[in-house]
Amino acid sequence: MTTWSERRRTSVGVSIIVPTYRRPHALERALGALPPALNGADELEIVIVDDEPSDRTREVADRMWGVPVRYTPTAHVGATLARNFGAKTATGELLIFMDDDMVPAVGALAALIACSRDAGPGAIVLGNVVAPGLAPEMSEPGVAVETVHYTHCLTGLLAIGRRDFEQLGGFRDPSGGWPNWDDVDFGYRAHVAGLRLLRVRDAVAEHWDETQSDLASASARWYRASHAAARLFERHPTIANELPMYRDMLPIAWGQDSGTLVARKVLRRASANRVVGGALMWSARLAGRVGGNSRWTRRLRVWVVGAHMARGLADGRRDVVEGKRSESPA
Repeated sequence: MTTWSERRRTSVGVSIIVPTYRRPHALERALGALPPALNGADELEIVIVDDEPSDRTREVADRMWGVPVRYTPTAHVGATLARNFGAKTATGELLIFMDDDMVPAVGALAALIACSRDAGPGAIVLGNVVAPGLAPEMSEPGVAVETVHYTHCLTGLLAIGRRDFEQLGGFRDPSGGWPNWDDVDFGYRAHVAGLRLLRVRDAVAEHWDETQSDLASASARWYRASHAAARLFERHPTIANELPMYRDMLPIAWGQDSGTLVARKVLRRASANRVVGGALMWSARLAGRVGGNSRWTRRLRVWVVGAHMARGLADGRRDVVEGKRSESPA
């Protein structure tokens, strides 16, 4: 087994690990953006982990991208284990994880690398991920690097030193299925271990998320994610109250929640009803046909997705309880 010191003597400076699964078109777009995104950074390699090996993906990986690329096939292990496999086969002292549906801007990865080297050990450095065509939104405009809460941890564009990554035990699947919240789990464990989470303003990447391409796809995606969130909260109870998106979807804490929060929780519970959720979906589609992308239409879409999230979390919590009952001795 290769030790840290042996690996270090033969390593490149940076390994960019890109897991991919049945998306050669997305991988092609991501790799095409890498040379300008690196903007002069050297001593690096790109490790593509193909979780369903195909000739088309191999063909994309084998092109001349101006950056050394290594193709590594795996067999349906899932994104979490694919990232870990890429880390094991990579030789870099600094590991950058980038999803195949990310398109980094000019100089983005160079900024990520520079911040990681300045921060040194004990830091996880995050990119500034935005929707296509949108300008970056930072909590403190003008601040080049900011400390963020562990719930902001995203595996889409993340840099960490190999030693820190290995000491954390790599990524773990806390909830099963997909999406599985391995990013928030990783951030939480890093936080508990005393690592800092930093976000770099200039490390901008567009996220071309196909699961958000239309309202039905986005709703289904967030239902699955919220169903899995119930298992995440079971594993790490602290996280439940620290993810703002779920604050009004948790059970009412009588005597602790404000009157406003209680009212929001009641509304969320009502929207989780399939009949109410169906009516919201119908209304959002009608509003889109009549009013286009108006403010009212956008607001309805937010409530439709929120209704699916609330129902997913409620169904997930019920399944967790039923699972415990089935495991309990008679």
